[in-house]
Amino acid sequence: MKPTLDREALGIKVTDVEAETKKALEEAVRVATKARSVLFNGRNVDPVGANWTLISSEIETNLSKQIKTATLGRLADLAPVNQGTSNQWNRSGPRKASGQHTSQIPQPKKDMIGRLGELVVYHWLKERLPTQDIDKAWVSENGFRQLGKQGTDSAGYDFVVEYRRQTWQIEVKASLGDHQRFEMGETEVRAARDAAKLRSTIRCCIIYVADPHDPANTRIDVLPNPLSAEADGVLDLLGEGVRFGFKRR
Repeated sequence: MKPTLDREALGIKVTDVEAETKKALEEAVRVATKARSVLFNGRNVDPVGANWTLISSEIETNLSKQIKTATLGRLADLAPVNQGTSNQWNRSGPRKASGQHTSQIPQPKKDMIGRLGELVVYHWLKERLPTQDIDKAWVSENGFRQLGKQGTDSAGYDFVVEYRRQTWQIEVKASLGDHQRFEMGETEVRAARDAAKLRSTIRCCIIYVADPHDPANTRIDVLPNPLSAEADGVLDLLGEGVRFGFKRR
């Protein structure tokens, strides 16, 4: 038989082609859904169409003991980094990296992890600072999505609260697993740099949230402003972009 693409000659019905096409599309959807989903509280949750009211309630109900006892003013007990590594950071801005790190994690999954982390901090702040309006304090886009109020990611931080007669700007960094590292974007660097200036009345910190997908075992660390003197010797610029690492004692 001569090579041919004629369906009739090959004995392939139109319905067979349609069935295979449908099957291929369904498989592509399944793979994409799995890739962007997060295993939250023991079940796979697709960020597309997720019930965020229920997710928020589960986080609030299952906050870990470590989080409930954490205090905003108590910085994490960090081990010193290797000598000389912190000098790779210029406090006027990051040094240029030799290469660009590209993550293979789908953006919807990254966004969900970030939102879970901010929800953890939101409920923690509500418990630790009961006299403050934490709904108003949540200024990021995720705050807008969760609470239906105006928010922006251009400020360089996610929450702003008053604590010990200072204004605290809080940037949340979340991670599936406890990798003890985080990255900063341009607006975040700018906000941290401004807060680090001498005589600034603003205090900036990083709240690192490990495993926000597992509320009962989630932990948080209050990290110093990476551009302040408090960060010298304990936050390590890791070399690809604005990425810092740390180790607990």
